[in-house]
Amino acid sequence: SSGINAEYGEGMIAKDFCKTKLRTAVNQLTSSWGTAEIYFQSEDITPPSMAMVKLPTKIPLIRQVSDHHGNLDLRNMLRDEYNIECKVANFGEMGNYLRLSFAIYNTLEDVDILDNAINDIAARHDS
Repeated sequence: SSGINAEYGEGMIAKDFCKTKLRTAVNQLTSSWGTAEIYFQSEDITPPSMAMVKLPTKIPLIRQVSDHHGNLDLRNMLRDEYNIECKVANFGEMGNYLRLSFAIYNTLEDVDILDNAINDIAARHDS
């Protein structure tokens, strides 16, 4: 089989494998954090291996850099303290979100590490 149609786990092609594992990861994180996922209006524009997951409300407003107002540079914190690379963003009144990407080299253990890191950061900012 060609690289594009190679089978991964349970006999699935890469796209379906990643989509299935992503759904598992989203369910785990939203359950653990008590949050939700942003759903796109159309499946035509929904990336099969990406999702936007709302972060716990205990995490203060995210900024690109930490500042003296208590806003976090969460992306660098995740990278520096937990060796996790992911995009985070603040959408105003909608809150803080994390872009979750799942590729064939990711594991559900990686999701556990992310889950624990976010819960740890949220606990530090619980006031």
